[in-house]
Amino acid sequence: MSDGKLTGWGTLITGLATIGLAVVAYLTYAHPRDKPGQQSFSVSVNTQRGSGGPSRPVKEVSLNFEVKSCNVGSKQVSCSLTVVSPGYDRRFMIGYGTRIIDGDGDYFPMSNGWINLSLERNQQLPFKLSFNVNKDVVRPLTVKIVGSIDNEALDKGFEIQ
Repeated sequence: MSDGKLTGWGTLITGLATIGLAVVAYLTYAHPRDKPGQQSFSVSVNTQRGSGGPSRPVKEVSLNFEVKSCNVGSKQVSCSLTVVSPGYDRRFMIGYGTRIIDGDGDYFPMSNGWINLSLERNQQLPFKLSFNVNKDVVRPLTVKIVGSIDNEALDKGFEIQ
């Protein structure tokens, strides 16, 4: 009889362990802790024009972007981002040509017109990109940002999974 009780307890413990592992696996893969779609990227910007020469090299700096969230709906796709210009004040413009391209190859232009931002050094500045869509878009989506940083061309993209 004691062998039967041990077998019963072993089966119960094994079953509880299996359920525990299943819950951990579900939470890890189905509900990741970080925000879905959150990503960062940088765009290099020259601080000086022309060659710096051997004693004074041209200093490369960047604009750092972070995608905070993206909402994909049947009528609109919108993304909230922040941008930071470490060490330098910048003028940042996004405009005509900014679009999303869905998995079918259909593209939709930005619907909120020109975005014209003045960036102060090291300040984190939020902004939003909105795109009106006329269908349920197919993922993955590519967001293509076209504009300028201090009159230098900006052409950068990121994906929404």
